[in-house]
Amino acid sequence: MRRLALLMLVLCAACDKGQTPFSVGACEQFRVEEPAPIPSTCGIDIAGEGEAVRVFAVGAVIRYAEMEDYATFCKAWDDVVRTEVLPCLANDKPNLLVFPENATLAGAFIGSRGVESRAETDTLPAFLSLFRTYADPFSYYGERYPDTSDNARLVISLTDTLHRAFQTFPEIARRYGVYVAVSSDFAPAELSQDPEDIAALSDPDLEEVESVYVATEGAAYNWGLYFGPDGEEIGRVAKSYLVPAEEDLLDLTHGSLEQARPVVLPFARTGMVISKDAWMPGLLERLDALGANVMLQPEAFSGWAVEEFEGDWLPDIVRQSGWAHTQRHAGFRHNVTPCIKGNLLDLVFDCQSHVTNVSRLDDVPRTFIGQDPYLGLTTVEPWAIEDPGPPASLEQRRAILRNLGERLLPGSGDPLEDQYHAEVVAADLELRSDGRFPESGDGAPGAFGRSSLVAEPRAAQMHQRFPALAVDDDAAIVAWMEGTLGDENVRAFVESGDAFAEVTLRTDVSLVQRLPRVALGAGRAAVVWEEELDEGTRVVAGIRMDETWTVLNITDPEVAPAWAPDVAIDPVTGRFLVTWLDLRAGGRAKPWIAQSDDAMFWQLNPVDPDNTIDDNPRGDAAFVRVKARDGAVFVAFSDFREFSWDVYLSVSEDGGVRFAPATRINPSAEMVMPVGTNDFVESERIHGDVALAIDLTGNPTVAWTERQDRRYESHVRLWRANVTERADDAPVGVDAWRPALAVTPSAEILTVWQDLRDGTNHLRLAGALGPDLDVEQSIVLDDAAEGAHVYAPQIGIRRSEAWVVWEDPRSGYARVRLVRGAY
Repeated sequence: MRRLALLMLVLCAACDKGQTPFSVGACEQFRVEEPAPIPSTCGIDIAGEGEAVRVFAVGAVIRYAEMEDYATFCKAWDDVVRTEVLPCLANDKPNLLVFPENATLAGAFIGSRGVESRAETDTLPAFLSLFRTYADPFSYYGERYPDTSDNARLVISLTDTLHRAFQTFPEIARRYGVYVAVSSDFAPAELSQDPEDIAALSDPDLEEVESVYVATEGAAYNWGLYFGPDGEEIGRVAKSYLVPAEEDLLDLTHGSLEQARPVVLPFARTGMVISKDAWMPGLLERLDALGANVMLQPEAFSGWAVEEFEGDWLPDIVRQSGWAHTQRHAGFRHNVTPCIKGNLLDLVFDCQSHVTNVSRLDDVPRTFIGQDPYLGLTTVEPWAIEDPGPPASLEQRRAILRNLGERLLPGSGDPLEDQYHAEVVAADLELRSDGRFPESGDGAPGAFGRSSLVAEPRAAQMHQRFPALAVDDDAAIVAWMEGTLGDENVRAFVESGDAFAEVTLRTDVSLVQRLPRVALGAGRAAVVWEEELDEGTRVVAGIRMDETWTVLNITDPEVAPAWAPDVAIDPVTGRFLVTWLDLRAGGRAKPWIAQSDDAMFWQLNPVDPDNTIDDNPRGDAAFVRVKARDGAVFVAFSDFREFSWDVYLSVSEDGGVRFAPATRINPSAEMVMPVGTNDFVESERIHGDVALAIDLTGNPTVAWTERQDRRYESHVRLWRANVTERADDAPVGVDAWRPALAVTPSAEILTVWQDLRDGTNHLRLAGALGPDLDVEQSIVLDDAAEGAHVYAPQIGIRRSEAWVVWEDPRSGYARVRLVRGAY
């Protein structure tokens, strides 16, 4: 009876008195009097058995040429919701509908002002025609925002049209009593009843216009917006990393990194990563540290069974995003990716909507088209035709699929042109409010034997995450962030006999603290972390010069936000060196350093002053790491200056005061030819998780997660003295990622990483010897059970013994575990 009552409550959430459930659709506001009928039974195979939320990835085929008015636009979305989603709404849990990227792009061509554009076949003339039909709004905003470019002003001129069309989505939320997340491009706006605004901006096709949407700033963004069941906005996040068409054709503005934070819903801490953002390693690391547990990835992906570069397979590229970051990061339990479909002029949008999960050995293997099955895909939307599958070879299957994909393209002239297929996919997700993992227990001992907890948490339901480790011949220090999702403090422990003793750093535990790093050297010790205040985020250090710990602020949040610090102590000079990502240059994350000999006076400098980009993400860095010896200071980091994430190394010979220009150290990627051109370009690099170590003679070694050459899997790459070598020995098609480094007294390099070859993340370690970096066969280090996941290893060396710590959720809550062994 209770379930029946809940069902009726859901069905009548937006009903007017006396009406049957949902008899009025979301498009009533646009005078649609007869909405699509609702089927009596659910046609979706709901995946999963979770109790937290039912998610729907709502992809749709949008016929852009048919968007004649607001009613047509609204019905294109509302019909999908009514015919596919409403019969499948959960009656015992919240429902979240996730819509694709660019959901209101078709709105730009609505009405009489869009007639010419809808008739075009090429993008450029279609947009150029809007300059004439939107001449009055264009002139109005030219006076209001005179510094905007023509292309940006055109998008701003569409503000009233786009916002009116966009009301489709909050009304879907309100009318049907669901949560909605959706991506759309427009300027922020407010309603105005000013007669001058109405005269300049109103849609000539509308009668009796009483108000118009007026842009409140001279910039448009690609927004991800959230609405509750009452139709009210819950939050919004702007896309940080735009693609070239968004930068050049639309001249959108990049969302600041500061605003890219989880949006908290009653059932999840969601990370909004619109399309390209879902590939950006630094942003993903940030959202993981901020406690996101469900990632939403609205997509307008440019084609599916077609080539962007000769010989590539685009589903492999998409696998690098939502599926990969669900496996790579401990915090992300699921990713929801809805895909828009359809040919817009000469642009194509197509991919398979899907939901991912952290891989389990009992998963049903699934796949996108043209791939072999793998774990971690909860549900995948069928494509226009079924993948032929084995016994045909992968190459044969892709040839068949590519033939159809090319027939769908704009201008193909084939009967299948623009005949894309779309189905809503849905899943019930399990998301414990305390962030609990499935319990897995102990497994067989690793190569170094059994691991042990470093320390119990302050409370049983707290997680210990992002461990840091430093070891020398006389001491060891371990730190991590501990707490509940989004509310953590840093704890640090020093070696005390056969155990660890906690160091009191801050007595005020009300401040959120994250991402600790530690260092030892010259009889000194240091712990650094980031700390969040109302004014912003600062870097804080705990310093021990004798037996006493002193806590001091390295940066001022009123000057600039500062994130993700690292620390080193020069073992010869005793100098303290602290690096971080500093956002003072236009909000772009750049590497900075502070150095001090006495921990009282600190000198702050940029590490890479030659990178002066401050108005777009090409000025961004991530994963800044520092090491030093005898006055030489090395800073390694990942950097986006070439519209790819490359690894750079900066060197200072004066203790970290002045740095030579940073040098790219990762090898060149494969040269590829974009389809339709005769020019080769270097393929994209997406490198992250930078690690840095230094040997006793002062030579640096760098490792990172390498993803390039259009392949879907990640490798671990080593660099030393301009020699690079792959450090992992994972089989073909298997991911290896998140490395940590240490160098032994005999200059052997030890690399430890997360390795997915067994279907879940386990830790492997391998040594590398000699000037050519001859890599040995890897060994398994962790002792988690088969089918469990472990994350984020760190490694240190004491004489002939290696120490490794990691993040281990075998008990249901993440704990930091330690193992020691002879290498």
